[in-house]
Amino acid sequence: MGTKKVSRLDYQSGELRKGTIGLLVDPEAKLDRLDSFSFTTDDIADGESHELLVDGTSFEIPLKGK
Repeated sequence: MGTKKVSRLDYQSGELRKGTIGLLVDPEAKLDRLDSFSFTTDDIADGESHELLVDGTSFEIPLKGK
């Protein structure tokens, strides 16, 4: 939650969150030329100890059946 690491709300133990990832696209972009796009989630750390709980994950989303 939030746009910066410091603005995120702490997760409670065992809590699971779902959300939607939105993309801002330039209306002038030639999207038909894209074969895929990728993004990386951030690491999740304990809010008090800052201990790393989960590494960020990278995803690649294919846009064309290849």
